[in-house]
Amino acid sequence: MKPTTPSKQKSSPQGSKAVDTYLATLPPESRRALQRIRQTIAQAAPGAEEGFSYGVPAFRLDGHPLAAYSHPRSTVATTL
Repeated sequence: MKPTTPSKQKSSPQGSKAVDTYLATLPPESRRALQRIRQTIAQAAPGAEEGFSYGVPAFRLDGHPLAAYSHPRSTVATTL
């Protein structure tokens, strides 16, 4: 097993682009709220990898689920 070292966010271009595409489909108010959540998670866990899990934007850290967030109907949901 390789030792992990802190690094910048390891989002794959495909993962980040897919999240950008998802956010672009949302109403402006929801998009802004989710972008703030996304930025907060990325700043708090700079080594986290961004992508999707169970159909919603999510972050993984060292191969383990860290957080997910979504826009279900009229609220914003975050799972930590």
